[in-house]
Amino acid sequence: MDNGGIRPGGSGGTNGPMGNFMKLRVFALLGVLLLAGCSGLSVRHLPSNPWKNEASQSIQMRYLVFQYQVIPVGNELGIVAEAYPVIDKLPDWASWYGEIGLSVYVSDERGRVLASQDITLVPRPLNREAGLPLDVSLDLGTNRYQPLYVSFGYRLVLTDAQPNAETSRRILVSEKALEK
Repeated sequence: MDNGGIRPGGSGGTNGPMGNFMKLRVFALLGVLLLAGCSGLSVRHLPSNPWKNEASQSIQMRYLVFQYQVIPVGNELGIVAEAYPVIDKLPDWASWYGEIGLSVYVSDERGRVLASQDITLVPRPLNREAGLPLDVSLDLGTNRYQPLYVSFGYRLVLTDAQPNAETSRRILVSEKALEK
């Protein structure tokens, strides 16, 4: 007698509750593997310099130039930097940093981010000769023993007046790591 593929125990083969559970587990595992293969940040598109202990270095980006120094302290990497505006790229009307977000990235030779830190600074007047301060400490763990590279990122909102005043002009400029 044909019972439609239902076993005497009533589990219904792969279409019963246990079969659906197995299908769900397989799809969940595939999803995790897909996310793991795509997770992480990349700075491959950003300018970078090889990690050099205690040497003053510079990285030119579109709207900011980062002057920095790398100071190793045990397993941590200290980076002290100042970000200066690139005068000829800024709009003439920009007089304030309405929002300031700066990022430091340490990556491998393929641009894969191994450590990073983001900081937010309070709004301030845009002084074309003064730098934005950046002082971070990153734990490198076992990554310390491979060739490392330093990159920076930023997200700035430039305005023509103080943040609490009515602004008629705003521009967002940004260069950051990308999700892989």
